[in-house]
Order: sequence, then structure tokens, then C-alpha cells
Amino acid sequence: VSLELSDVQARLDGTRTQLAAIDASIAAEQARQAELAKADIHASVNGRVWEMLTAPGEHVNAGQDLMKLLDCGSAIVTASVSETAYERLSIGQPATFTPRDGGPELHGIVVGLNGLAAVESNTAIQQSALSREPYHVSLKFPELSKSFDCRVGRSGLVKFADGGSVFAGSLY
Repeated sequence: VSLELSDVQARLDGTRTQLAAIDASIAAEQARQAELAKADIHASVNGRVWEMLTAPGEHVNAGQDLMKLLDCGSAIVTASVSETAYERLSIGQPATFTPRDGGPELHGIVVGLNGLAAVESNTAIQQSALSREPYHVSLKFPELSKSFDCRVGRSGLVKFADGGSVFAGSLY
């Protein structure tokens, strides 16, 4: 009986050693899995997250878009203007923008004339917000890229200078 008891005790000690080794292996695998399940993402632009395209815990594949970033360093103002105003505009023409919510008047230039064509879809503004007038103008204001608050979605008054005349367009 004592021989059998010694044998059972030895097997029990061996099983406990195996269990400890398996527990250590599980803990190491859980730590490895936790490390593989997260990733630091560094943006190449000064901006903020505009839209999340995945949910927490969702499985993603290499090359899959995870989010849309808003590049605050290259903000573009889009103004809707009448056909008459559009016909007087040209690329490089000076313009000013006065935000409706206050703030200083900004100085910039016309960088795009879209006419009746749809505005580029890779912008933060919804196409439906630009439906008031069919002619659209893209403007660059260097002071906007220096701002840290990323003023997307704000509205205001855009004035274009054309020799002696000044006419306005609404920004949406």
C-alpha cells in the first residue's frame, strides 16, 4: 500500500508540475496575443479622426481602411456661388473668408473652379450642403492650416476681389 501511495504521490507531483508549466504557457500566450491584438497608428498629417470604419474587437485585414482622417494642415474652403460670380473668377484670384461664428478675416486664393461638376468627394463636407448654387469654388487660406482647432463644418462669407469689384459667396 505504501508503494502504491508513493507511486500516486509521484504522479500527483508530476501532474502538478505539468499543470504549472501549462499555466505558464497559457499566460505567455495570452500576453503574446494581447501584444498582437493592438497596434499603434501614427498619422502622417496634422489632423483628427473624422470617421471610424471599424468597430472595437472587429477582425481587420492587411490593407483595410480603419478610419478616415481629417487633414487639418491642408484645409480647403468650398463656396457655392452664382453663375454670374463664377464667370468672373480665376485660379489664383485673391479672396477673403469671414467666419460667421466670429474670428479674424482670413486671406487666401482661389485654387479650384468646379462649375457644374460635383465637388471632389474626398472632402469633409457633404454634397447635399452644396446644393444651393450649382457652381462651386475651392479656396486655400494659409491661416486655416496654422489653427489647432480644425474648423471643419464652419460657415461664413467668402468675398472675391476682381479688380475694383467684390462679390460674395456662401460657404457651407
